[in-house]
Amino acid sequence: MCRTCPICIALFAAALCSYGRADEPQRIQGKTVAEWIEQLNSAKYAEREAASKALARRHEAMPELHQALKRLNPEGHRRAKRLIDDFENWRNERFPNYCNRSGRKQSGGDFLANDDR
Repeated sequence: MCRTCPICIALFAAALCSYGRADEPQRIQGKTVAEWIEQLNSAKYAEREAASKALARRHEAMPELHQALKRLNPEGHRRAKRLIDDFENWRNERFPNYCNRSGRKQSGGDFLANDDR
């Protein structure tokens, strides 16, 4: 083993530690994705609109948005669905050959396949 290997290992470990932990919630403009999603339920239009803008095209928010569809009020549900659809349309335009994990080309509606449209 060369003399620089322990240094490289130490630097790599330090980089991993400083990168952030996987169990920490993703933050967008100071709030967690879950907080923005809950704000889609707000009685105040300005708060719902701010949440929609903060969550727009945020790939890390898509799984939580999809799960939240079942518990959001009708306005929050409509906004979350629109965010998911807009993201999928953007992704499909930008990456036309996008394939899902099964290896088949994914259409825009596949993400919501379990949701009753």
